[in-house]
Amino acid sequence: MKRPNIDYRKLAAYKGQTLLAKEILEICGYSPNTGINDTFLAQNKIITPILGTYPTQWFVSQDWGFYGL
Repeated sequence: MKRPNIDYRKLAAYKGQTLLAKEILEICGYSPNTGINDTFLAQNKIITPILGTYPTQWFVSQDWGFYGL
């Protein structure tokens, strides 16, 4: 089985913006069946959910310092 080519650097173009979970998975190369909360991005607070009014949208953090992105 071939491993997917996951590339977080593509998401850097969207710093400070809100995106749908599906869009984030597509940009980074994840399978659409992947749970967004299970990704490196969510676990390390690179993306955070916008709860309440827009529960399906995620905010892409502007400060990725440690990850070099």
